[in-house]
Amino acid sequence: MIAAQIAALRSADVAGAFSYASPGIRALFRTPERFGAMVDKGFAVLRQPGDVIWLGQRAEGGQPVQRVMLRSTGAVRILDYRMIEGPDGWRIDGVSPVASGANGA
Repeated sequence: MIAAQIAALRSADVAGAFSYASPGIRALFRTPERFGAMVDKGFAVLRQPGDVIWLGQRAEGGQPVQRVMLRSTGAVRILDYRMIEGPDGWRIDGVSPVASGANGA
């Protein structure tokens, strides 16, 4: 799911990327365009990550959280992806940046 969303963003398929978001995230942003604007403002590295490195996965509040490192043109971002399972399968329920210097889980 996460890899598919990153691939969609990489290919400028914002509607496709938006489809991997949980119902709560889709309700929050309402349209793929608003979702894309949020990505551009806060998570621009997702548009053209050079390397995607899967770090650890853990449970937090009963939800799986996948830590991912993105490297692009000298910049490194570590993000935690919260996942939620619904009637239509797993969806991304939020992404949070990890403070620099934090170790992979």
